[in-house]
Amino acid sequence: TGYLATGRPVVVQDTGFSEILQTGRGLFSFTDPEEAAAAIEEVNHNYKAHCKWAREVAEEYFHFDKVLFELLQKCQIHAPKN
Repeated sequence: TGYLATGRPVVVQDTGFSEILQTGRGLFSFTDPEEAAAAIEEVNHNYKAHCKWAREVAEEYFHFDKVLFELLQKCQIHAPKN
């Protein structure tokens, strides 16, 4: 998440996260070397846009406002939301 948060595109082996997270714009998953190479080529082809999209992925899925309060709710801890 650190790379995404700083606006750096990420190409990472798919461990199932692509079923939950949007991929293909700023965040890429791969299952074999050919997919990894294609993702890297796509990032290099449109780097500036993928940097912007990487940051958007981080904000949509990993921002503390979303993650923390959902975690607290699952733990049945009530915290005021801003």
